[in-house]
Amino acid sequence: MQNFFSIFNNHHQTIAKKEIYFLLAYIKANIAKYSLKEIIQKYLTLHAHTSKIFIIELLDHLEQGNSFASFLNRTQSLPAHLSAILLTTEEYGELPSGLGIVLAYNETMKTFKNNLLLTLLYPFIIIIFCIALSLFFLFGFIPMIVSNFVDMDIPVPEVLSYLNKAVHYCTGHFLGFFLFFLICIGLITSLLIHFRTLLLQLFTKVPLIRQGIYLWDRYQFYLNMKIALGNNKELTQVLKNTRTSFISAQAREDLSRIIVKIYDGDLFSQAIQATIFSSPEIQRLILLHEDSESLLAGAIEIEQMIKNRFLYVYDISRRLLEPAIILIIGMFVFIIALLFMQPVNYLMEKIST
Repeated sequence: MQNFFSIFNNHHQTIAKKEIYFLLAYIKANIAKYSLKEIIQKYLTLHAHTSKIFIIELLDHLEQGNSFASFLNRTQSLPAHLSAILLTTEEYGELPSGLGIVLAYNETMKTFKNNLLLTLLYPFIIIIFCIALSLFFLFGFIPMIVSNFVDMDIPVPEVLSYLNKAVHYCTGHFLGFFLFFLICIGLITSLLIHFRTLLLQLFTKVPLIRQGIYLWDRYQFYLNMKIALGNNKELTQVLKNTRTSFISAQAREDLSRIIVKIYDGDLFSQAIQATIFSSPEIQRLILLHEDSESLLAGAIEIEQMIKNRFLYVYDISRRLLEPAIILIIGMFVFIIALLFMQPVNYLMEKIST
């Protein structure tokens, strides 16, 4: 019986996740006029929703003197990094700003999902097109041209003759074709490694990839900052050593400016402004902890927030990428099977004759 009710409660909590951003927007719109408990009571009576038990439990939680963010954190109604933002901002009496950050982040993630789907669509189409074009060129176009030359009693050019022999060899010798395929992949991989810097410059032109690279650099920055402050080391010296772990050139440039500003006597919150290491939520957290002279706690929270965001984005990306990867793998297996069937059919004909 207890297991049954736990499943029932989890069901309502799952439904609450669908409504949670609407609830947060409603609270943010009314927080200046009413207390939090009054807003929740109004929400319960005025809005038709399916998570009534969740809202009643939230009211009981607030009446016991607990915080709003702690309930969301306990029920896992929000991702961990968003719950951490609400917990911190509510603790310092800045819940409206925390709600603003969470709602803005939700809108950003909606855009991110759409951009990710579009970004995945382009290379997938290009891969299919290139494979189809290569197969047509190798097994359709070249044999057709050679056949036309032979039918018209025209000498076949040497280049076409060699290509035609290569095609026949590939269809009759699967192992040779597979080795040739592996050699091509090795050459392409070595070229990609050699031109890594150029490729990074090209990748940073794509907004979605650029955001991912900047997020990684931001994580490295605050991770090293946490380590430096936790071990009582000089922050600027540790940040200098962090330069090599950055992927983007923009991160290295911003780091140089931050170090110069800190040497000039600027506060850390002022030094990171207008850099890739700053964002509205990070800026608020730094200001909160800088005022309380606990910059280490701020660095720990930000590093954990970015790590949780990585995990959240990775989970979304994995769920979106898996079908595309399965399709690509299936397509390659199908092509290899077709190539393998050529020598098998030839062998079966020889056996039958």
